[in-house]
Parts: sequence; C-alpha cells; structure tokens
Amino acid sequence: MESDRCVKCGGPVGMATARCPLCGADQNAQPVVPPPFQPAIVGLQERRASLERNRQKARTRSVILGLAGIAGLLLISGLGYAGYKMIVVPPLPSAPPPPVETPPAAPLTLEGIAIANPARTDPTDLLPAVRRRLTEGSPDFRLVEIAVSRAKKGVVDLTRPEPSISYRYLYEQNDPRLDKGALKRERVDLSLHASAPLIERVKPAAGDEPTQDPLCVWSAAWRAAVAAGFPADAEVDARYGRKAGADRSYWTLQVVDKPETKIELDGVTCSIRVSR
Repeated sequence: MESDRCVKCGGPVGMATARCPLCGADQNAQPVVPPPFQPAIVGLQERRASLERNRQKARTRSVILGLAGIAGLLLISGLGYAGYKMIVVPPLPSAPPPPVETPPAAPLTLEGIAIANPARTDPTDLLPAVRRRLTEGSPDFRLVEIAVSRAKKGVVDLTRPEPSISYRYLYEQNDPRLDKGALKRERVDLSLHASAPLIERVKPAAGDEPTQDPLCVWSAAWRAAVAAGFPADAEVDARYGRKAGADRSYWTLQVVDKPETKIELDGVTCSIRVSR
C-alpha cells in the first residue's frame, strides 16, 4: 500500500495495515470511483412542455393583438374617410364644352327677296316679302299656289342648285271705271332658285283658283306629317293650294323617289286629309 489513507472513508491507516481501523474496509481492494455528477431531471420534461405552452400562448396573443391593431387602424381610417366625404362639399362638375354649331349660310337676296338663312328656308316665312315684291301693295293680287321642290327635314336649302320655292299670284284688276271685258287678268310667278331666280307673267290657267295664306304654316304642316308617319329624312316635293272640286286648300307632300308615298293636310288646321 502506498496510501496512508483509507480507500473508503479516508481515515488514517498504517502502511502495513490491511484493513481500516475505522471502517474496516479492505485496503487492498480497488478504490471505488464515484460516478460523475449528473443533475436531477425530475420534472424537466414537464417544465419544458410548460415553457413551450407559455411561449405558444405568448405568440398567439401577439398575433391576436397585431390583427386587432390592424383592424382598428382600418376602422379608424374608414370612419375618417366617411366623415371626410360627409363634410367636404364636392366640387361642382365642370360645365361641358358648348356644342359646335355650324354657322348659318351668308344671307342671300333673290329677285329682291332677302333670305337670312338660305340653307334653312321656310316657304311661309318668305310670304310677306314675296307679296310686297310681286303686288306692290295692290289688293288685286291673291295667292294661288306655293310649290316646294326637294325640301328635306322641314327646310329648303336654297344654297343647293336643285331645291326651289315657287309662288303664284293671280292678278284680277278691279276698276269700276272700266268695262268688265277691259279688266286685266294675269298670273305672276316667282321662282326662287340658288342660281336662276325668275319672275314671269303668264296667262291664268283654268284651274288657277285664288286662296288665302295658309294658317297651317309650312313648319307646322311638316311636323304634323312626320307625326303621322311621313318619312322624316326623305327629299320631298310639296304644294299648297286648292284641289279641284274642293272648297279649301291643302298641303300635299310627296316623296321625290317614291311618288306613291304622299300625305295631304288641311291648310287651316293641319289635320290629315283622309282619301275617300
């Protein structure tokens, strides 16, 4: 033995002693080496599981709080925008640009008749000027007929070469100082064309019957015809005057390309004349 200490209890022993006088341990036996220190693990798994559960709850709580915060911000933003829309006066809409209007054609004078807008001529609007031009104030002139060629959409475009308006007046001299056989009788025609206006004096025809100026003016007759189904976009020939055997005058409108398409209107009331 080289050690002077008991291999078991560590008490003093002699060099030649085989057993320890204190604990009796055999000094020649191999010393018992204690196992290395290991910490107790009782309850460690449960502790780890508890910590993991707490961490999971903390993460869940953080996610919920984050989502709640985002929802709150969205709600506040929505309420703020709604309040802004309620209290802010919307700007007035900008006015649309005015429509581009085609300037009227330059005024035109035909045979002394001044026409303010020759592209949109109304035949009855010209009657006062035509009467002054042809009759020179004489009561012996009476209207016989108004003839319109190639009107369209309710107007006559006298800037084009084809359309025209013709006025026929019957002159019957009334002078008690003269014999009836000596009284003058003739018809005066005025045709308004864009390029060749014309005044003619001719012998009256057998069917020339004088009539009054139309109380159903051209524009009213046109609207009544279209309302009754007459083609609104067609080129139209028209005539105002007495019909043979009738005691009043009528407007007769006829489509240029379809002569069978026509309509007659009373020259006083604009009512549609029904053929019998």
